[in-house]
Amino acid sequence: MKSVWMIISALALANVLAVGGLLGWLSATDRLSKDRVQRIREMLGKPIAVEEQERLAAEAAARQQADDEARAIRLAASPVPAAVQIAAEREETELAHQRMLRRQREIDDLGAQLVRRQDDLDQRERELHHRIAAFEAEKQRYLEIEGAGQFRAALETLEGLKAKEAKALLGTMLDQGLGEQVVAYLSRMDDRKRSAIVSEFAREQPSLAADLLERLRTRGVATASAPRTAAANDPAEPAIP
Repeated sequence: MKSVWMIISALALANVLAVGGLLGWLSATDRLSKDRVQRIREMLGKPIAVEEQERLAAEAAARQQADDEARAIRLAASPVPAAVQIAAEREETELAHQRMLRRQREIDDLGAQLVRRQDDLDQRERELHHRIAAFEAEKQRYLEIEGAGQFRAALETLEGLKAKEAKALLGTMLDQGLGEQVVAYLSRMDDRKRSAIVSEFAREQPSLAADLLERLRTRGVATASAPRTAAANDPAEPAIP
């Protein structure tokens, strides 16, 4: 243990002697003075980050001072009075500010237009979804009507009647608000039977017959135009419910 302490003491003494020798050499060769020692102490007393910030701040202040001095020289050398030049600079600054405000308004207007267009697209999309839902509901009603077990039996009964009798029966259904069922029956009938019944409607109720033909057309049923009478222009003819 004693030998360890002796080694440590010897190393410490050697370091002290080395440092002392270095300082003596620096002083003897005129490389070390009190001022340099003070500057080294001040330099090592600040963190590098703080010293860098101070350096940047000093450089910025120097640049600003140089700009101010150059501006003062220009104002002094300019044939235009300083007050006039200052006013011109203020006017240019105001114009630049107005241009910035105008660009900002243009950007705001463009944003508002985009919002309105998006709202319009959203509204159209909602309307389209509503129409699709209505179409699907209408198709489902047709399937429910035509898929009922009694539908085929009722259709065969109608086809077995004379055209005038079938027209009267279907007319009663129309009066009861069963227009969808009437169109469903007509669309599934034999072409000749359907044409004969529509012709019966056309003789007495031409507007109603035209409405029936249009409803059949929208369901993809090809029909011949029913004969029309002089009553075709009667505006009081009711439409199919």
